[in-house]
Amino acid sequence: MELLFVYGTLLSSINHPVGENLRLTACYRDKGWAYGKLYDIGEYPGFVPQAEKGLTVVGEVYDLRLCPDLWAALDAYEGVGE
Repeated sequence: MELLFVYGTLLSSINHPVGENLRLTACYRDKGWAYGKLYDIGEYPGFVPQAEKGLTVVGEVYDLRLCPDLWAALDAYEGVGE
């Protein structure tokens, strides 16, 4: 399954065009969480995973199986290169 966990600017509660495109294209699954911590790194939050339990980041989970082309748009938004 091609699942995506989002937090920060891609949350449904934030009015952002990339998040809007995500919601129009992908299938929302549920609220979710991951062990980790968010840091203020300027324009957007940075997520650092934590192995130990305790600190959690709350977000949303989307299924991208039916929209594989969306990965490239999300990578471009996040500044992920090859």
